[in-house]
Amino acid sequence: WQRRTGNDALASTHHRAPPQEMKRPTAEQCSYVLGAPHRWAQRCYYWLGVQIATRPFLFIVLSLLVAGLFGLGLIRYDTESRGDKLFVPQDSRALTDRDNYEAAFGNGTRAEILLVTAPDGLENVVTTSRLLELLELHRITFATTAPYINDTDGSSITLTFPSLCYRPCSACVCSVDSVLELWLYSEELIRADPDPMRTLNENRLQLDLTPLLGGVVFEKDQGSEQQDASG
Repeated sequence: WQRRTGNDALASTHHRAPPQEMKRPTAEQCSYVLGAPHRWAQRCYYWLGVQIATRPFLFIVLSLLVAGLFGLGLIRYDTESRGDKLFVPQDSRALTDRDNYEAAFGNGTRAEILLVTAPDGLENVVTTSRLLELLELHRITFATTAPYINDTDGSSITLTFPSLCYRPCSACVCSVDSVLELWLYSEELIRADPDPMRTLNENRLQLDLTPLLGGVVFEKDQGSEQQDASG
């Protein structure tokens, strides 16, 4: 310090040391710091190993108890495979429309059955004339149309039986069970058949005729069952 008299101001002089270069950590120091978690885990696993080796029965019981506690959730375990629950929002219009449809028409595919009976005094419907009438009914069903107006945009479309019928696959035809399948729904084949009853009994397409005919009688012919549609 220097002190001056008179009007001189009090002054001081500071001497700064030259800046020292920061020391970088050595490789041993870095290895020690980074290896701390490893050493801690090593000590923990060593202690755990010693405890298990000295008290094996206790740790076996504890392991079973812990696994059993977590396994209690399996009591309420349930799987969900329904696509409408997994991938469709539950508040979507599609589900609302489906619920309204099922409430009005039921769930799944509906089967419409047409029963054809013979006029009074006739027991056999397997004749050429009756088969032609059944074929005409089949054609009328497929040709029936109905208009439908979309409530959303007001557009109008025409509904037909082929557009609404059940199909086993997208490229398949409508699923219809009828004895006319034996004649391939062909008017020419029906008219050219001299004995429709025989064609029905031969059943070359191996159709299940039991739900398609009434009063079916099964007769045994040489040890094997033969279907006779004479009833």
